[in-house]
Parts: sequence; C-alpha cells; structure tokens
Amino acid sequence: MYNVLLADDEAVMRIALRKMLDWEASGFRLAAAVSNGAEALAYIRANPVDIVLTDLRMPVMDGLDLIQALNDDGFTGAILVLSNYADFELVRTALTSGAVNYMLKLDIDGDKLRKQLSAAAAQVVEKSGPQKPRTDSYYPCFLSIRHIGVTHDTNEPARRALVIIEQMFAETGAEIELMSGKDVFLLIPVSEPGETAQRVMDKLQQTVRQIQVYLSLSSRALIVETSMPLEQARGMYPEFEQASRVFFYTSLPEVQYLDDLAFRPIPKSFDPVTAASGYVSAYYGQGGEQAGAYLSGLMDRLASVPVLPVKAIEFFRKAADMIAFAFPAGSHTFTSDDADIKIPDNTDAFLAGLCARLSGVLDNSDSQLFKRYEKYRKEVRDALLFVHFHYQESITLDDVAKSVSLNRDYLCRLFNRETGSPMFRYINSLRMRRAASLITIGNAYMSAVASAVGMSDQFYFARVFKKYHGISPSEYGKKAARGSM
Repeated sequence: MYNVLLADDEAVMRIALRKMLDWEASGFRLAAAVSNGAEALAYIRANPVDIVLTDLRMPVMDGLDLIQALNDDGFTGAILVLSNYADFELVRTALTSGAVNYMLKLDIDGDKLRKQLSAAAAQVVEKSGPQKPRTDSYYPCFLSIRHIGVTHDTNEPARRALVIIEQMFAETGAEIELMSGKDVFLLIPVSEPGETAQRVMDKLQQTVRQIQVYLSLSSRALIVETSMPLEQARGMYPEFEQASRVFFYTSLPEVQYLDDLAFRPIPKSFDPVTAASGYVSAYYGQGGEQAGAYLSGLMDRLASVPVLPVKAIEFFRKAADMIAFAFPAGSHTFTSDDADIKIPDNTDAFLAGLCARLSGVLDNSDSQLFKRYEKYRKEVRDALLFVHFHYQESITLDDVAKSVSLNRDYLCRLFNRETGSPMFRYINSLRMRRAASLITIGNAYMSAVASAVGMSDQFYFARVFKKYHGISPSEYGKKAARGSM
C-alpha cells in the first residue's frame, strides 16, 4: 500500500480527487490532503509518504518550491504535478526538477489517475528496491484462497491470487511461497522499529479484500502477534496449516491472530437430541428455511468456542442420524464413516448439503401426525418429539408425560383429542414401522430388532409385530428377502 499526499489549494479539486478513486482497492492510501506546499512539506517530514501529487500554483509555498525543498531533504518518493493548460513552462520546470509526470486538471478521471499513480509507484520500487530487514525478525502469515461456493478446488485460485499478494507486499521484501495448492505462506520482515502486528494485519485485510473484489475468490488469513527470528518463523507453517481448519467457520473474521485460536471440546450444553428435535420442530412448524437458520445458529455458537471443525461435523451428523432414525420412512442415516460424505471447506456448503438430505428424510416420512404439527398445543408437539426421539428406548407413558410436565392421564386425553390417535398405540405403530424397515434392510436377528425399537421382550415384540403387520417378524423377513414386501 503506497502512501499518497495531495497538495492543492482548491478544496473542490481535493474533494474530487478523493472521490475519483477507490484508493485502497487500487493499492494506495490517501494519507493527507493539504492546501499548500508548506503544509505538505511539514507532513512529509513527519510521516512516511511514497507519492506526492501537487498543484503548481498555491499560496504560501507553491509546487516548484515544494519540489526543491523535497530534493534538498533527499526525498526518495515520486512526485506528480497537477497543472492547467496555461502552466506549460511551470510543468517543464517541475519535470526538470525531478517530477516524474504531470496531469491536466481538466482531463483527469479515475482510470488516468490510477495509471499515473501505478507508474509512479513502479518508479518508487525501482529506485528503492525491496527493503532489507533491519533485524532478523519476521511476522509469519498464512493465506488460504478458495473458489467461492466450491468445496474441493485445485491450486489454480492460489496461483491467481499470487499476483495481488506479491503486489501488496512488494515494498516489504517479504518471502512469499505457494504451499499446498490453496495456501500461501508469507514471511514479512520487521523493516522499521515501529512495525507492529496490527500494521501487518491491516495489510492482510486489504489483500483479502482485493482478492475478493478483483478475483471473486474467498480468502482468509492468519498472523502471529509477535515477530520472531527467521528460522522460527519458517517453522510456523505446520501450526498455521493445523489452525487453518478454523476457516471452515464462515462466521468468523477473515483475518485472525493465530494466538487467539485454541480449539476446545463441544460444550456440555450441546446435546444432539436437543439439536435434532429443534430442527424437526422448526421444519414442521416454520418451514425448511427457518430450520436451516436454526442449524446455522448452532454452528455459529460452535464457531465462537471454537470447536474443532471435525468435531462440529460429527455433532451435526449424529443429530442427523437421530432424525433419520426417528422418522421410519427416512431412507438414509448420516453415519460418520459414510464414504460419500466429505468434509467441505466451509459451514455454508456443509449445512446446505445437510439440510437438503434432511428435507428428503422428513418430506418422505410416513408420520402423518406431523403434517398438522403447527396446529397442536405445545405440550402435544413436545410429546410427539419426545416419542420420536426416544421410542428406541424402553419409554413408558409416564416418561412421556414427565417430559412435558403433565399428568399422564391428562396428556393421553389431550394427545388423543388433538391427533386422533391414542398415544400408546402411536408409540407402538412407530416402533413397528421402524422394525419393518430394519428387517427389510437385512437385520435377521429379531432380538436385535426388538431391542432397537425399545422392546426388551422378544416374544412380546413378535406378538405386537404380528398384530400390526398381520404376519410374524420371521415371515416378514422372508417375504422381504424375496422382494414381495
């Protein structure tokens, strides 16, 4: 980022030039705008300035006197002059005195200004060359670049971004290396006694924004808070690579200090059953969009801890497994060892895929009572959720009533009145539908099937199954094997 000083006694011109260019996006910072040469000289002597953009006709000290004073001071930056058509002789004097070029005020636009500033910046670099570090002290930094919305990309985005990264850090003498295809590792020397991590972070933030604006790529960065010797800085890459897994969380800042990242366990307040029932309640009560927002809120809370992304993904998959098992017509469970499920690069992609698959489970469910879910009283809705997420346990009607803080007999009457189905019969029908699906997919041991649906007595299970399906579990299994079910 090059610091530019503007000197012009016309306030309108100062305002126009300030608004004519997106300065930071173009790689420049308008450090100051003053009204005469004396103010400009005082500022330059007290602050770092790379390019001076000065009018020639000004009160107190004009542009030519400013150029001469800067020459006397040994100014190593570049000087551009602003002129009117009648100032040709003054322009010629300015150019022979060291100005690198001139611009006609009536002819300036954003593109011309950007080109002139870029050319001046190139001359600054050519004259000074990359700065050599004054101490053996460096800030290691890490940049991760991805295609927006693509979960598994190649090294092409990082190579494209190198052009901007090298331009942004050209004057620092930084070592820049493309690493694992999507990652760039930087070693930025402490070139000035006042160099701070915050200044480096500011430059990283500007770099990230430029990559996003000009290349439409997603970019995130990490930096340490304290500079270190060169060899220690070079050895930081594995730690950066490990910590970069936090980039999975899209809700976190784009640039972070490595020192602030310490992955922690999932809080005890996070329960997969609660997450699963909350999603189902939102889905049937408010729709898929609100259900997705519910999961996003949970993910944001895990990001704020932060939880190791693979643990967060395991948590959501466990909750999804419970939803798939809770609704018997669901065709797929989300087990953590599924070969077809890969960890995506960010939470947006992961949650979008998860919600799409859960919608398939819930939309295809044969649990008709949930079609009128939003019309039930809260106690009935909560009882339905409790039954669906606990029917594989040996629950009783008392357990269901306790979960919603109601008397058992009162809850049974309320449930029957609102849903049209006796609660005990509904629990058994849910268990028998799940038992049938387990037998269909090849579970041959009836004791295991009975246990999976909350019935410890295999013989009682067989009687209930036959009453519900008309044939015994073993006969049902034989027909399923022949494809006649």
